[in-house]
Amino acid sequence: RHGCVGRGTHGQACAISRARQRDHWCLVIARGPRAGVGLGDLLGELKMLVKLERVAHARSGDKGNTSNISVFAYEPEFYQLLKTQLTAERFKAHYQGAIKGEVLRYELDNIEALNFVAHGALGGGVSRSLALDNYGKALSAAILAFEIDVPQVLVIKLRGK
Repeated sequence: RHGCVGRGTHGQACAISRARQRDHWCLVIARGPRAGVGLGDLLGELKMLVKLERVAHARSGDKGNTSNISVFAYEPEFYQLLKTQLTAERFKAHYQGAIKGEVLRYELDNIEALNFVAHGALGGGVSRSLALDNYGKALSAAILAFEIDVPQVLVIKLRGK
């Protein structure tokens, strides 16, 4: 079984029109029939990869060689995505070696935010670094380019383009 959702080529019969078609996307759901699965269920399983800026905003501060970055979800549903996908390890990896020390993640469920404390993130500290803009604010702007999977059912709630 499969559900057709756009463009592609595969040569199987389209489950929606029952006609053999080419040039459409096909989402393969299972090798056998799935009882009680409708088109809405199929679309709910689709995901879109988007930049973090579409689901959250960030604020930051710095002290010495430590940056403190908080990521705030725009919607409660987005907060659950952040908790599962934006781990301390993936946060650190996103900066490709710029953060030299440990990254700690704190979950702030009451305000639907994640707080990251990145040690060794500022090249020795603002007053010791020769970098032009080595403040925590630059790091908070950079995390907004992190990519996150958003289920199709939540795409309507995304901000921006």
